[in-house]
Amino acid sequence: MCHSRPAETADHIVPLSRGGTNDIENLRPACGPCNFSRGNRASWFDLLSEGEQTATQDATP
Repeated sequence: MCHSRPAETADHIVPLSRGGTNDIENLRPACGPCNFSRGNRASWFDLLSEGEQTATQDATP
């Protein structure tokens, strides 16, 4: 997460829409903007992967 704002929301590591639960093991603190920008992706690695794919596609002539 960004660590620049207070963690004011509970982020689901595995989103409810992907079969995640409200169990404490599936929650972590997050600021609102970081939590909501993640959408229903299963992890922050999904965001990184999408960014890398976009960067690769943008660099392709």
